[in-house]
Amino acid sequence: MSTHLTEFDDELPSNASPLDRKLHYLARKAQQETHPSKRRAYYVTRLLTTLRQSGQLARPQRGCYGSSYEEIYAVAWSMTAEYISKKVDDYHPSKGRILHLTNNTLKFRFCTAVTEFFKLHGAPKNFKAIPIEDLYGQESLRYEEYEQNGLWDDLIQLVEEDPDGRFKSTCLKGKPEATYQRIFLLKWRDKYKLREIAEKFDTRITTVQTHLDRNNLKFRDYICNYFQS
Repeated sequence: MSTHLTEFDDELPSNASPLDRKLHYLARKAQQETHPSKRRAYYVTRLLTTLRQSGQLARPQRGCYGSSYEEIYAVAWSMTAEYISKKVDDYHPSKGRILHLTNNTLKFRFCTAVTEFFKLHGAPKNFKAIPIEDLYGQESLRYEEYEQNGLWDDLIQLVEEDPDGRFKSTCLKGKPEATYQRIFLLKWRDKYKLREIAEKFDTRITTVQTHLDRNNLKFRDYICNYFQS
């Protein structure tokens, strides 16, 4: 690795990968340049190119949407790149690795890209509700413990605060206490198993899973738009 990439090495953990070091270097160099300027644009472009060519970008819902997947993915990446370009000054290594933050953003933007595609072309005939693991990504779950400022934690906070009262007003039929908010938080914040949630509300496991799947899809647009605003 070129020696100039070590300029900001003391800001990273000793076990940071070469890719993480390069991305960190490019982001920090961009932050040092006047906005707007050609030099800043140069470093931001290199940052985005390095991400795109890393082979480590998330591929949310891979295998879905058939031949339209790449078209949807291209739109999602374009929105992600625009977001990263605008937010590069907000980057700090304490908020998480650039690759992980980019992948979390990409997963949310993919939701928006799918929505826009559906508006233009309609949903596939056999389209099914998407589990939360696929909708927001397994990587978000794996890194939640130490990526406290990542989008997954923001999602948990959004459901907890429920500013519009949407999540607490949706519940299992005949069980007003079994709101989407409570079920979501029990599963994803408190780590309850579906069996434990079903027992808590005296219902079946399949009923809980169906409730989550159906409302994950129902609230997808709202959540994606919330994080874009």
